[in-house]
Amino acid sequence: ALDKWQYKCQVIPLGVNLEHMPTIETTNQWNSKGVRFLSVGRLSYYKGHEFLIRAMANIDKDKAQLIIVGKGEQYSDLNKLIKQLNLNDNVKLLGYCSDTELNALFASCDCFCLASLERTEAFGVVFLEAMRHNKPIIATDIPGSGVGWVVNDGGLLVKPQDVTALANALQKIINQPLLAANLAKRGQLRLNQLFDIKNVSAKISDLYQQVLNYG
Repeated sequence: ALDKWQYKCQVIPLGVNLEHMPTIETTNQWNSKGVRFLSVGRLSYYKGHEFLIRAMANIDKDKAQLIIVGKGEQYSDLNKLIKQLNLNDNVKLLGYCSDTELNALFASCDCFCLASLERTEAFGVVFLEAMRHNKPIIATDIPGSGVGWVVNDGGLLVKPQDVTALANALQKIINQPLLAANLAKRGQLRLNQLFDIKNVSAKISDLYQQVLNYG
């Protein structure tokens, strides 16, 4: 819609306050199974939880677990899918949790995943939370969305609705801890460079000043 007006547009991303790191408490939500994958988002079709769960059935299940945080209309269907795929010991639908518990899950997971399907997922603030906690990311590179730009080289990007590609990415994180660490490091660097609220607020201030000077 803005193609004709690109010369009038300046893009300033959302940001987080990196100086205000929440106090991290422990959580007992994880079991003893291997690599800890976390996904956060409303249990709605466009979040693609079904594909992430199906991908979990196609990896070395003895070495991985997934917690999905969120409430929504797909809870019953996703719960049935977990049972159908015999993933009761590997995938947990946690429902709603407090900010304190959510921060504990981000801090204690090994990788953050978001398998969204559509441009409804325009940015993904949860990616910034994952970067802030120094976690690698697995995400879907949705055409026309900002997800791929936000994650960039801080994670592994796969095609939406591609169970095989998701499973390969999950397995890669399991098999290659050094890769996971490098992705996390690059993500945190990207967070500091682009999404620190200090830099974001400075860009907004500069833009306002440009407008005032132009007037």
